[in-house]
Amino acid sequence: MAKLREEEAAIRKQLRDQHREIGDLLAVMQRMGREPPPVMVTQREDALRMVRSGMLLNSFFPALKSRADSLAARLSELTRVLTEKQQRAEQLAAEKEELERLRTKTRDLIAEKRQRLKQQRARLDALDRAAERHAAAITDLGQLLKTLDKEVAARTGLGEYEEQLQSGEIVELKPRAKKAAFVQPGRMKPAVPFAQAKGLLMLPASGPIVRDFGEQDDLGIESKGVSIETRARAQVVSPADGWVSYAGEFRSYGQLLIINAGGGYHILLAGMEEIYVRRGQFVLSGEPVASMGEASASESRSGREARPSLYVEFRKNEKPIDPKPWWASELAKG
Repeated sequence: MAKLREEEAAIRKQLRDQHREIGDLLAVMQRMGREPPPVMVTQREDALRMVRSGMLLNSFFPALKSRADSLAARLSELTRVLTEKQQRAEQLAAEKEELERLRTKTRDLIAEKRQRLKQQRARLDALDRAAERHAAAITDLGQLLKTLDKEVAARTGLGEYEEQLQSGEIVELKPRAKKAAFVQPGRMKPAVPFAQAKGLLMLPASGPIVRDFGEQDDLGIESKGVSIETRARAQVVSPADGWVSYAGEFRSYGQLLIINAGGGYHILLAGMEEIYVRRGQFVLSGEPVASMGEASASESRSGREARPSLYVEFRKNEKPIDPKPWWASELAKG
């Protein structure tokens, strides 16, 4: 839309310039037409004036036709731009309406899930108290992961799932069967072991990756994850199945969500404004787990609104790993 607005402004400027040029030509021709030279009987001075007028008109008409043709072309281009702009505006309005419908549906689903979680309140409350106690005492994230995993494994299905992984009870699925497994909404354990889910996971939020794994910042510090620029109030979904190990404030991370995907893998999400899920809860791939904040104009050096940024980090045995192999192929290219 912004590109079309710029194109429209440029065309309108060119049209104004051409209007002035054609206006000047028509004014000259109008003055010449006030005293048309005689045709039949004429004096020598009138004849000379007629010849000169004819020579001038002969030069004006081609120039006027060229200007008129150019004006018609630009008007046609302006009509095309305005039509496309209107179509894009209607498309945007329809997409906003659909987005609002999906937001309403998502809010209803979240409310329903929160209602179901009331049945597990005692167990989850115990996990909350343990996590808050550990988060206040531990400063190292790796140590926090180890401690929280023990708590979650003891009170949820994570412990049983880890035993199944170690014993080899979980059968490896074929690539086509892996994709089909993710559409089973009633599962209470991962559809696919995280190590086998490479090339299948979705990004937790829509938007461009503005900082990739291993990329250095202005201070030369390498990123241990990826940063995704999102729209304001964007929904954040879980990229994979797993158990929530931590959900809340932690040190410089701000709002931090840690999902244990089993097999020593963890997914860390930070930068959200609100987290929907609780510690110990099992979440599905694609399930809304949090939302981003508003855009901030004060943080933008260029004066443009600074969009929220979601930080995503994958860890294997407490060590950061590159998440790119896990994203679906069309996402990894972007």
